[in-house]
Amino acid sequence: MSLKPIHFFVFIFSMSCFSQEFRVTGHVKDANNNPVAYANVVITKSAEDIQGIANGTSTDENGYFIIEGLQTGNYALKVSSLGYTVYNTTFELNKNLKLNTIILEENLEELDDVTVVAKRPTVKRLVDRLVFNVENSTLS
Repeated sequence: MSLKPIHFFVFIFSMSCFSQEFRVTGHVKDANNNPVAYANVVITKSAEDIQGIANGTSTDENGYFIIEGLQTGNYALKVSSLGYTVYNTTFELNKNLKLNTIILEENLEELDDVTVVAKRPTVKRLVDRLVFNVENSTLS
């Protein structure tokens, strides 16, 4: 029965090989305190790490997001949505983290003048007749 201690050590060793995974949660709102639905939330490893994107998701209809399956370490968070400026922050993850409410500022851009040009068709078929528009023809 000398196999029992060996099984015990194999079991303990295998349990120590499992690393714990953490999660990051948060809430995204705009400057008017309205939730920003479907904003992109991306977590990347810190600038020193070359592995790139760790995980990402998008917010739900109420502006909440949850990113799971993260290991301990330094991360950079990027939140972006159409019509808003990009929000960036860095943090160290060593336990489950609930971020404060993230406020996205509006990114307002004005367009220059817009000109709409339309032409009437030369020939238009109606139910009871055919209408010829002389204005757009070569006869005018």
